[in-house]
Amino acid sequence: MRRSHIVAVKHGRDKGRHFQITEMSAFDCEGWARNAVSEAYRCALASDAPLLQTLAGGFRDFFEAPEVEPIKLPSDGSLTADDPIIKQAQKERAQAAEEASEQKREQSPMQLVASIGLQLFYRLPRASQSAILNELMACVSVKVGEAYLPIMELRDTGWTLTEQAADEYVTDPLTVRLLQREAFAIHADFFTTAVPYIYQAVRARLSLYP
Repeated sequence: MRRSHIVAVKHGRDKGRHFQITEMSAFDCEGWARNAVSEAYRCALASDAPLLQTLAGGFRDFFEAPEVEPIKLPSDGSLTADDPIIKQAQKERAQAAEEASEQKREQSPMQLVASIGLQLFYRLPRASQSAILNELMACVSVKVGEAYLPIMELRDTGWTLTEQAADEYVTDPLTVRLLQREAFAIHADFFTTAVPYIYQAVRARLSLYP
């Protein structure tokens, strides 16, 4: 069953307005997430090293192999690093570190999304921003009376804010950012499988820079 939640605007010109955000279908969201990440990566390749460094830095904690400190050996030389006891203990320590790292990745989808999320998309060319974010906003509807009406409509040029929504229902830029953030959050888990790929690609691209 698709997730859905209500967002109540508490500040600005749209204070008191209620919006409903409903999760896309699994197929629609997978396609949207794949296109969004591909567009972000494509534009990053055409960008400069600092942007790529920012991306790689955001992913590093999640996907680099955990560092495992070597076991401190007795000072009297009774055991060496090649001793079976020490080797087994070191192996167990490495396994525990990897399990902890994996658990962190599985339990932190929102942190992953924050690394590639809206701030990255806001840095894309305007046309790319519109294509990605307008499609995301198509899952938002506004409460009018007892009904919820979509704020976006699909035209030949793509998803566009309806005239009524633009004139009456969404009048504050802060509301737009709020809805984008909330709509992005509800689809967070669809990005987790894409992040390792883009991380490796960005790291490879960084090797081209001094």
